[in-house]
Parts: sequence; C-alpha cells; structure tokens
Amino acid sequence: MLKPVNEVKAKNEHNYCIFRLNILSSKKVVLYLLHIFTKKTMENITSEEKLIEEIAFPLYASRNWLKLIGILLIVYGGLVAITLIGILVAWLPIWIGIICFQAGRKIELAYKLRDKLSLINAQKNLANFFTIYGILILGGLAIGLMFIVLLISFGIPGNFEELNNYMQNDFY
Repeated sequence: MLKPVNEVKAKNEHNYCIFRLNILSSKKVVLYLLHIFTKKTMENITSEEKLIEEIAFPLYASRNWLKLIGILLIVYGGLVAITLIGILVAWLPIWIGIICFQAGRKIELAYKLRDKLSLINAQKNLANFFTIYGILILGGLAIGLMFIVLLISFGIPGNFEELNNYMQNDFY
C-alpha cells in the first residue's frame, strides 16, 4: 500500500479540493491533475487557445495511431538489430519510431492543455518523421534505378533456362 507523501490544496472553481500525491505517481496522473486545474470554462478560453485546439484536433484524433506506429517501428528496429548486417541499419527505424511516439505524446498535451509550444514541437517531430522517410524513399529509388541500369548495361538474360541451369550447377 502506498502512503501519501504530501497534500496539495488546489482551488478548483469555487471550492478547495485536497489531493494526495503518492511517491509512484505517474506522469499521466500529474498531467491529468494539471489538466483539471487549468481547465477553463468555454467563456474564459481565449481566441488563441481556441485556434490551438482547432489546429491540434486532427492530429489529436490520430495520436494513438502515431504512438502505435512508433512502437511498431521500435520493435521492428529491435528485430532488425538481431541480424549481423541489421545492426548497421537498426538505429534508423528505432530513431524514427521514437520521433513518431514523441509526436503522439506532444500532440496529446497540446490539445488537452491548449499549449502552443507542445503543438509546435509535435509538428516539428512530424516534419522530421516525413523528412527522414522521404530521404529513405529517395535513396531506395536511386538504388533501384542503379540496379536497373546495371542490369540493362550487362544485358538482360534472354534465355532464363540458361540462368536456371547455371544456378543449379553452381549450388548442387
């Protein structure tokens, strides 16, 4: 059983509420309490906060998908790292996964707290995510084109039976 460490008196509208925080209080609990205490009524929300909420909503609706993609990329990077050659490239999906997961967390904060800085950081993380993936796609296309050029320059085997015989003779 956890014992209370300290009491925090917080004014919530017209009455005082007493909350007990435990040693092992998670970040989500602290953020939720912060959200409750900073929550404003619809009349007190500024136009900037309304704008932040409207801009953040589409990404907020997709936040769980962002986090899932981030987790899957981290797991994929871990599986790729098991192979000998994979150790060289495993850092990329892990790094992209961390960026994607952080974007999901930051957009959640931006929407719930109407925080401009969290919204900007989430958008920067998404920009990094798409930039890195764009570079990877361009690199893949360049390597693919290079193989096509090499295949054409050395000649496409016209007789696939010869190629099949060559492969069977080499390995058997």
